[in-house]
Amino acid sequence: MIIIFTMCPCLDVDECATSAHNCRHACKNLVGTFMCVCPEGYRAVGRDQCVGEGTGQQTNLLAPFFRV
Repeated sequence: MIIIFTMCPCLDVDECATSAHNCRHACKNLVGTFMCVCPEGYRAVGRDQCVGEGTGQQTNLLAPFFRV
């Protein structure tokens, strides 16, 4: 069993709820960060692309201003 103690009484900020994210489609809140999610029917490819399942159609995962 691993027990992790922290000295920081930190609260998680939900970046998805506050629009403090750069996701084009959907945002998933994680503890201390967030993750961009592809729309239904698409899968993530690389860091910033989604590809349509069966169609090959591509879309950006990140909003244009934040593309890497």
